[in-house]
Amino acid sequence: MIDNKKSENTHHALKSLRQVDVEPSTYLIHRLHANLNNQAQLKKSFFKIKFWQTISVVMSLAFVVSIIFLKKNPSNLNGNVTEYALNQSYMIHIDIRSLSQTEIAYAEINLDGEGIQFSSAQFSDVTEMKKLLISWEDFSNKQYLPVVVKGTKSGQNSVIVNFYDKNNNKVSSQEMKLNFKGQII
Repeated sequence: MIDNKKSENTHHALKSLRQVDVEPSTYLIHRLHANLNNQAQLKKSFFKIKFWQTISVVMSLAFVVSIIFLKKNPSNLNGNVTEYALNQSYMIHIDIRSLSQTEIAYAEINLDGEGIQFSSAQFSDVTEMKKLLISWEDFSNKQYLPVVVKGTKSGQNSVIVNFYDKNNNKVSSQEMKLNFKGQII
């Protein structure tokens, strides 16, 4: 009987609870909002971490590739000497953009060294020359002055380009060092 009475009281209490509107406490609402915001921030930080991980992997790969490239061409480290194979013609571009506002009449191209010569399929006699004079009018609207050379002996050689005005005064000069390596076949 006591058990029946307790059971009835419990049943009656549960029925009365169903009729009461239950509101969560303000503390619980704030904690729930904080938890949801924290989850959203975790997702954002996850994507930020993945982004920076990807960037670091790409930059590391670029660094490794540049190290490998520089080890293959150690002469490019100083930026002054470029290596070329013997007995092959190469077109060298002399940058003349900085001279666009300068009054120049002609350019003088000098080959400094025994192991270098001009190369031209159209003009075979140019291979015997060590100096060429070029009218500036032909290149005044260009960005680069093309020079085609070929190495005949191993060693370091230079292409020196002097720019002169109408009074034969040297206005500017540029030098490109070339290192020819290999054997003539």
